[in-house]
Amino acid sequence: MGPVVAFRPRNADDFAFLHSHCFRQSPQLILMTETIIVSNLACAVICAKWALDLGFTQIRQMIFLVGGLLFGPLVLLVLYVLLVNKAKDAGVRAGKAF
Repeated sequence: MGPVVAFRPRNADDFAFLHSHCFRQSPQLILMTETIIVSNLACAVICAKWALDLGFTQIRQMIFLVGGLLFGPLVLLVLYVLLVNKAKDAGVRAGKAF
């Protein structure tokens, strides 16, 4: 491998080259990105709702909201386990918990 050369765009043509050759995205990549954004947004809303159901403060609800935006299903899994443990401690049967 040769040395790495930095490309510094100096005019509009250089920016057009950079965009068309380096930052070109396929339609499948754009669709996949939109899907991830929408699913993480849904996870964030559900995380905030479950944090509210667990009785967390508003600050912790916001933390779970941001965590849901960034990590999606992983935060949902943590909150689901907390909800199941809360229902188990309350003596609620599994079918009646939700």
